[in-house]
Amino acid sequence: MLHPDGRSGSYTVVEMSSAAGIVALGAGERVWLVGRYRYPTDRESWQVVTVYSAAREAPEVAAPRHLLEETGLTATWWTSLGSRQIWNSVANHVGYLFLAQNLLRGESAG
Repeated sequence: MLHPDGRSGSYTVVEMSSAAGIVALGAGERVWLVGRYRYPTDRESWQVVTVYSAAREAPEVAAPRHLLEETGLTATWWTSLGSRQIWNSVANHVGYLFLAQNLLRGESAG
């Protein structure tokens, strides 16, 4: 590729499956987060529960399963907050966002 000023460069595109982010809203409007180590930044970060969907698995199917696996929570009320191509400058994946409410505690698998 060529930069606008004529210099040559490289461009990488990451091919990824779709992902779903879950904003789990608990009592007192508190949001449940999970901590994860992230290699690119070499540090722990706090984030909403996120799942990369397996091939042909709908995000609305993956989201409740992963919320339970990661946090031990189930939700009786789900709202889709839409989808976006979050990293469209470097990746081809679509990110879906869900709001999970009326949370019930159980045991996490992780």
